[in-house]
Amino acid sequence: LFFRGLSVDRPPMYPLPTLGLATGPWAPSALWAPALPQLPYWATAPAPWPPTAAAWAPECHWPPASLVLLAPVRLSSLPLPAPSLVLPAPPALLPTPATTHQPLHLGWPLASAGPSPRAGETESTGRVPDSYVQDTLALFDVSTATLQQVGRFMDSEMTNGLTSGGSSMYMLPTYFTKARTMTETGDFVGLDLGGTNFRVVHCRLDNGEVTHVDSERYTVPGSKMKGVPGSQLFDFLAECIAAALQAMASRRPVPTEPLPTALSFGFGIQQTGINTGRILTWSKGFNLPDVVGQDVLQLLSDALDRQGLRNRLRFVALSNDTVGTYVSGMFADPATVGAVIIGTGTNMCYTEDMSRVTKLEGSSQPTASVMLINSEWGTLTDAGRRILPLTRFDRQLDRQSLHPGHMVFEKMIAGMALGELVRLVLVEFRDSGVFSTTDCPALDPPHALPAPWVSSFVQDVTPDLHELGALLHREFHWGTTSADRRIVQAVAKAVVVRAGRLVAAGLWAVTERRQSPPGSCIAFDGSVFEKVSLFRDALHTALDQLKGPGHGLTTRLAPDGSGRGAALLAALLA
Repeated sequence: LFFRGLSVDRPPMYPLPTLGLATGPWAPSALWAPALPQLPYWATAPAPWPPTAAAWAPECHWPPASLVLLAPVRLSSLPLPAPSLVLPAPPALLPTPATTHQPLHLGWPLASAGPSPRAGETESTGRVPDSYVQDTLALFDVSTATLQQVGRFMDSEMTNGLTSGGSSMYMLPTYFTKARTMTETGDFVGLDLGGTNFRVVHCRLDNGEVTHVDSERYTVPGSKMKGVPGSQLFDFLAECIAAALQAMASRRPVPTEPLPTALSFGFGIQQTGINTGRILTWSKGFNLPDVVGQDVLQLLSDALDRQGLRNRLRFVALSNDTVGTYVSGMFADPATVGAVIIGTGTNMCYTEDMSRVTKLEGSSQPTASVMLINSEWGTLTDAGRRILPLTRFDRQLDRQSLHPGHMVFEKMIAGMALGELVRLVLVEFRDSGVFSTTDCPALDPPHALPAPWVSSFVQDVTPDLHELGALLHREFHWGTTSADRRIVQAVAKAVVVRAGRLVAAGLWAVTERRQSPPGSCIAFDGSVFEKVSLFRDALHTALDQLKGPGHGLTTRLAPDGSGRGAALLAALLA
């Protein structure tokens, strides 16, 4: 069956035996059709038969007299006599949808694109019209008006999250209210437990300037991550700290007095002060339920006591990697007003007026005028209100995720989702006959296409996209034509550009909310921002469109916010 025009989810196929069978040498054993109210692609087949690319309707219109149902077989291999089954057209069943996206002019014909195929390649047959590919990619083309809608929705969710009202964004107070003084001097330690890696970072500062950085990295063994008392994990961390301080001292003297220390903890916590917070949940393969509800820093302090290190560290802060990125950015640019992590996952923090953080009213509210808020913007969800520009591929990814309906914004922009979105589009294109071959089963497993490969796809500038083709052949055993590779790159670019534009919508919401002056800076960390130049370009272009030329908002890479940033946080709070 060949359809086009409607941008909705692809329904499952089911047999319609009551329609009877077609006749002739190409007759199938049964006819198949999707559920009619959800048909994603329509095509008309007027005389003469068989239909060509030019015969496909440019818009989503029913044929004037009939709807032709074709068996789901490869047309290129059939003699194609006149069809033996024609149904009356029900024009009232589905209206012509309004156009919501401008098609992307990708600039290739699907047949005979580029030079002749090399050995091992198969020439594209051009069975599918260009408009199908263009219309599909246009689903990721988010207009400035839509970005403004997303930004306004995020702003309302932020307001609700800072009060007692319900919000999909957590808007967690960090209790961090300090500003850089340019007098920070001394030795400071940052600890980073973001997952299976644990790092110990030592920073030396003189009058606010970083003069020395050293670090050690350790891998948390699986035997300490679950199935044991939680104290065993913290004992392991204490042993790593002891080994790291000894290794660092062998390279450069480390003071023996208690070192101001901050811990960046990459798991769910409920923070009740700058250096207090209870464990709420474990993730990333950790499951130590006996310590859930206990204070993180107290657990680590007790483990250090058991190692005889009571007087080596003095804990002054508990944070996450987004807060550390903000602090790291603030040391590089005092005009930093927020920070974004955009790597495997995503998050954003920003400075907020305390007068708006009404859920802290009472004894726990700091006396400062502003506080850094950990927004957890990846949790932004519109709960079916059709505000976020979700495509059928986004919905499919969400349905297949561990927590459908949650973390929707993260599933549209973060690295862990970019590769899967590209894969889902490529699988549909493959199954629809867009590519020169359908023989690529290695694309089928979920998450078979990681984000680093997407980065390689969009940044390949070699003649005829040879590097992209080599990667596809090496990883998926997929022999591609030049036309195939250009389509793969176009898919990757469409997904990456949308991610950058959506991040810009969030930054527009934050900076407009805070009325950030020109020259304000947003610090970034994470592989997507650092390594994918197309993402950065799309973000900056969208900011220009949203804020107007000359807006003055800058972005800055602040690497290692979770480790180095934690040490700098300790310097501010010592």
